[in-house]
Amino acid sequence: MSDAELSDAEKRRDRAVGLWVPCLISPLVPLAQRVQAESELANLAGESPSWAALLWGGLIAELACTLPAADPWRDCSARAGGATVGGFPPSADGAVLADGQPLGHFRDFAAAGLELEPVLDDCVEEDLDLAPVATPLDQQAAALIAFGFDGWRAGVAAAGHFAGLHGGARFARSGIDAFRWVAFRRQVWKRGLPDPYPPSSVLMWNARSGRADFGSAADDAMVTEDILAHRLVRRD
Repeated sequence: MSDAELSDAEKRRDRAVGLWVPCLISPLVPLAQRVQAESELANLAGESPSWAALLWGGLIAELACTLPAADPWRDCSARAGGATVGGFPPSADGAVLADGQPLGHFRDFAAAGLELEPVLDDCVEEDLDLAPVATPLDQQAAALIAFGFDGWRAGVAAAGHFAGLHGGARFARSGIDAFRWVAFRRQVWKRGLPDPYPPSSVLMWNARSGRADFGSAADDAMVTEDILAHRLVRRD
């Protein structure tokens, strides 16, 4: 599709995503650009919650499904309205780990060989290893990750529930946080090696979310192929 054929909303989405992706690759991108990009993504989500649900629900689900089979987060249970995943979903919207504790604390990375411990608990924000996940996840974001393990359709359905319940703008903030956590999860499993897959997935899901006909069997096959191509294997 040529630029002339794009709607104003599509151009704004592409622009916001285009500003945001470099922020995911380099920490040297000015803070002002990150703030501008994330604010515009939230504004766009407020205007089109269904677009936001497909973008964030699909993106987070695809990344979650690339985590190793041994990742304990795969044993999470969660609730999004009347929908649940796992054997012991919480009574309210959110996600819990296998031990019943809410998903969304930096110590959730201290498992399955991912022993990341802060030097001091009261200054995790200054810890070079854990700063990206120093702020606890809200339960909406945690549920997005947990539902993502059930596939992109389950992730999008949960995202649609939250976007409709709280509004697209607020939902986008949770989507951004959930993305950061699951992308960081991949980075930790990769032992800090470069991981270009999450940023490229953002671009891919932005393109998919702009398609009115997305969701065919061929699209399912394409998502599955991407997951299999980028799935991580635990290396002790």
